[in-house]
Amino acid sequence: MCPQFKNWSYDLASTSAESSQQLDKATLSQERDVCCPVPPEIVEIKLYASARVNLLYRRRSSFEELTRKGELVNLQLLKDVLHTKITKHERRALELCVLMLSVCQKRSSVSGDTCDLAIEVCGYTSTKEMRYDLLCEDVLSLLVLSSVWVTEAASATNLARVAYDVLFNIATTCNNKYLSQYMEHLLDDKKRMYGEDLYWRLRLVHNAFISKKLYQDNVTQLLTLCLEIANCQSGTIYVTELLSDILVALWTYKQVDPNELPPRYRCLFMAKLLLAGFVHQDMVTTLVTTATHGEYSERKVALSALYKASKMNILPYGVNENIFLEMGDTDLGMLSVHASMLNERDSVLSYLEQLYIEVARRLCTDCNNVQDGFNMAKDGIIDLISGDGNLKGDTKIHLHLAVEKYFSFRDITQAISVAYRRLHELGRRASIDSATSCIATRSAFTEKSILLLLYLATLRVELIPYVIGVIDQSVQSEGIRDEVVRFCLSSILAANSNSIFLQQFVILACKVFNVTIKQYIMKYGHSTILLRQEMDCLMLDILRAMNWILNRCKSSIKSCRSIPHVGSTLASVAVYVNTVYWGRLTMDISHELSMALVRMLQACILKEREENIENPRYLLDEGVEYVPEIIGYCSSAFEIICHAIVPSVKLVRSILTVTWHSKHAIKVFNGLQAIASRASLGKRVIRELLLYCIHAKVHTDWDKATLLSFQKFVKLFVLLIQSNECCSKRAIKVDFLKVSAKNGWKAASRLRSRRHGTVRLGGSNNRVVFLRELSNKLKEDACSSSIAICGPLDLLDEHLRMNGIQAVSRETLAAVPWVGVSRLTSLMEEVLRRGPHDSKTWSYLFKRFELILNSFSHKHLSRVMVTIGKYGRCPSDLVPMIRTHALSQLNECDILSCCGILYGMDKLQQCDNELKASFKEQVVKTLDTATEPYPVVLLASLYSSSGDKKTTEALLRHLVNHVNELNPKALSMIVVSVVTQFGDNQGILELLMPFLLKATERTRDMDIRSLSQIYSSIAKSTLTNAQHILDELSDVIHQKAEFFTLHQCILILSGAARRRHLNSQLIMELMKSIDNKRHNATQQQLLFILSSALRLGMRDSSLVSKISQELHISDLGHTELANLTYMAAKWKLTNITNEALFEEFQKQSAHMSLRDMALVAYGFARIGNLPQMKQILAASEDLLNKQPGPTDPRIVGMMTQLANRVKFEHCDLQ
Repeated sequence: MCPQFKNWSYDLASTSAESSQQLDKATLSQERDVCCPVPPEIVEIKLYASARVNLLYRRRSSFEELTRKGELVNLQLLKDVLHTKITKHERRALELCVLMLSVCQKRSSVSGDTCDLAIEVCGYTSTKEMRYDLLCEDVLSLLVLSSVWVTEAASATNLARVAYDVLFNIATTCNNKYLSQYMEHLLDDKKRMYGEDLYWRLRLVHNAFISKKLYQDNVTQLLTLCLEIANCQSGTIYVTELLSDILVALWTYKQVDPNELPPRYRCLFMAKLLLAGFVHQDMVTTLVTTATHGEYSERKVALSALYKASKMNILPYGVNENIFLEMGDTDLGMLSVHASMLNERDSVLSYLEQLYIEVARRLCTDCNNVQDGFNMAKDGIIDLISGDGNLKGDTKIHLHLAVEKYFSFRDITQAISVAYRRLHELGRRASIDSATSCIATRSAFTEKSILLLLYLATLRVELIPYVIGVIDQSVQSEGIRDEVVRFCLSSILAANSNSIFLQQFVILACKVFNVTIKQYIMKYGHSTILLRQEMDCLMLDILRAMNWILNRCKSSIKSCRSIPHVGSTLASVAVYVNTVYWGRLTMDISHELSMALVRMLQACILKEREENIENPRYLLDEGVEYVPEIIGYCSSAFEIICHAIVPSVKLVRSILTVTWHSKHAIKVFNGLQAIASRASLGKRVIRELLLYCIHAKVHTDWDKATLLSFQKFVKLFVLLIQSNECCSKRAIKVDFLKVSAKNGWKAASRLRSRRHGTVRLGGSNNRVVFLRELSNKLKEDACSSSIAICGPLDLLDEHLRMNGIQAVSRETLAAVPWVGVSRLTSLMEEVLRRGPHDSKTWSYLFKRFELILNSFSHKHLSRVMVTIGKYGRCPSDLVPMIRTHALSQLNECDILSCCGILYGMDKLQQCDNELKASFKEQVVKTLDTATEPYPVVLLASLYSSSGDKKTTEALLRHLVNHVNELNPKALSMIVVSVVTQFGDNQGILELLMPFLLKATERTRDMDIRSLSQIYSSIAKSTLTNAQHILDELSDVIHQKAEFFTLHQCILILSGAARRRHLNSQLIMELMKSIDNKRHNATQQQLLFILSSALRLGMRDSSLVSKISQELHISDLGHTELANLTYMAAKWKLTNITNEALFEEFQKQSAHMSLRDMALVAYGFARIGNLPQMKQILAASEDLLNKQPGPTDPRIVGMMTQLANRVKFEHCDLQ
């Protein structure tokens, strides 16, 4: 055995052998000969470690107490071994042993949980890094023994996590007797499996079992252990998932009756068993029943498993064929499962028809066949997009049903898409008899059913992606008929207003047009001349419809949601022109296409400077949401169309302004290469291209491919100018153009004349020389750098000073005593924006404002109140004067003025219910004057916070028509304020549903503050679809969890606990984020985290253990103390002692409320210390007798429980 060592050093071992302080004592070799014996010290250390670990197996008390009495091995001797001749892999393994054991020993000498490893160390324990398979048996055994020691001595720490990772990797790659002994001991002594490291120990056993490191004799032990843990309700969601995996792995050796498992394990176990290939009829039937009638969480698990199993073709066909007849509106996900199981083409077509009839019946109960649904869809679409805004009665009902039954329609639409995909999988080439029998069925509903779905998606914008998926799948199996395309065209051209319903219908129509064009291109080679002419006419009609849409949108092109889809259609038409170009009709198509592209580009480009006509500066309007997508489609269409025709001068001039981005530029240059290689090119087009080359500048985000593409175009353009007779001086008229170092590109400096510093490009030779130099320079830059470098940015102004916002000058402020209403209003806005931000300046402004207050109109007063509200302070004597003057102007206020005044007063905390009631009638009366929705959003937030139901309903009814114009911040403001105040009011929640659906659609654009507030408010509401909405929010929140503040993390975690929303990915990321930020948490925040984690079933997690250790009971208030007592008793927290709670209770009992006393009474009744219970009961009785009026029955019940426990009889408490 190793002798006890002296002069213990607490220095941590390095992860690199070269960094050791005693490196000069021995000559290290990176590699040792394979036959070289293992140093005898390693064998000695291993034997000593083995004996120490065996002590753990025989002890029943605390393991940490044992480790404090002595270390596992002599660390100094182990460090000396690192200086002997061993391989680099063995050296790395021993260094890891030293690191883990050193930290473990340090932990035993310090108080609390302050010594730990960084979690990043786990990355160095992988099989690729450590190469466990190359370690000798003694080193591997020592590493296993060290890891086992650490897991027992430092549970629920990062150090233990590193040790478990080492054991996981060894269990999957190597055989080791000490690891087998440890796992067998875990199975024998089941008490060790419980506690804070339950998940990691189960995972270790699972890894060993699937790697066949455990014997079949251990199956019964493992199965018994899993069943015991499953029946214990303290397991976390991660334990639940892992236990289900272990039970599935055990199924081959010993089958488990699912009915023996608790409900929360049963469905998950059967789902995993099914996906593992163990198909049983009763199991499938149970999953089907759960998927249709189970709890929400169980339905999700069952549906996911059944759908995956159906795609793997392991489900029996014909399971519950009439399943959709048994469903209500809760969850129709089983429809997709059934569609994927159909095995015959006729049955798929029949099922499709039934699904379409179901859609029509849910919209209108009178619809009994596809024809009725088709007629309803036609009338509804025409009413939505062609009317004057006054919808018919039936259409209003359909609109309401589309909102109310959104999730049902979504599931049915997904089932239709799956059915079409199944139809395609079965193949188009069936037998002749089967195909003949299908033709009638197909023609009966295919062409009409698509219109029914188009109508549905026009009613509810959130259904558009699902309907587009149906269109894509139907094209593969059936195709879109011309009647549908013609109806879409006629409906668009008949529209009278640019309503939101028109925009939604245009998105769907563009998808129909795109797939139709794709069909025509594919069958063009086999079509007759007559059919080609019909195709060309249809393309021309589509382009005219697109131009009509662009004319209808006018200045709002950049903000219209449908315009990117119009751009996609234009790109598809360009592909058609390039493929089938011939004849006069195609020239008309090209002309219409060019007009549409120019119109889209001009709407997205802002001309910044007009004084230099030959070199204007263009900027993209990047603040608009859809501009980059529109530009992308336009550049793609330009590239394609250039291979067929020479585009117009307007199109060339417009498209050259979008070469600022590499992705767009390379498409434009590829198109220019195509037209530059033509024999003849228009004079005006040549002039535009020449001007672009003269003033070209390389952009900072151009890559090598873009530079080479530009260089290739310039090279071809040189050849064109040399060979083209139209490039004479008189024809091009560019004699006045001069290239200099200021307005030209870098290559221009080489061409400067000695006399004038410029080069005239009137002559053809000069143009050719310039373009050749430009081509050479581009090629040189492309070869020398992967990223192009532009000139210096404008960081300094013309006087070499920093560009920035300067405060309002003192000369301007000196004129404040003489300024009027308008000037003072502007001046206050400028001071708020630019400064100076000192109280003296604002006092100066407030004095002038008070003096001329009676001269302010409602518009100027509104602007000033917004400014004061943002500043946040106002003299107390001035506020009543503002209030009085605002009420005197009330009858003249429009909606914007009402909003500004109320907003400012609310920010000053002076907007009481009386003031809101005074403005209420004027707000409702002037709603129609609102030009933008955001002021109405602010008013809705204000009035909902005061509980004004009628005004809130009126504001929501107005905003619902503008829901697509709201940004994510406005949507979150409405949802949070309304749900917080009216979370139990179903009438207002129905009005709020469009905003909720739009908010879930825009979650990826929301900031983290809005996400946390929406999640928290919805979790506290009584919304019927809250689980669906929380799922959508969770998908985004877990990706941004690390950026949330501690307060926001607590909000989300508290909401998840309140709603029992057990999303494992969300909770895991939140716990990580909280763990990294908890060191700055207050005691109250730690209590919130602890309460939420316990309610989510994470009692045994490491975070709960750390928080319970970090709580300082003496720093808690009386309410926090009562809550902690309740939690410590209910969930049996081991790190919080009863003595400490009772001692603090005695200090604060005089300040406790009746509720606090009831919580303490309940807690100590569960704890069961009789002397303590008597004192608490006496204090509770005294406080209860002093309480006037009736008492909450729940409080009396808690105290009665304590009285019964002490076996007292108190009449007052019964």
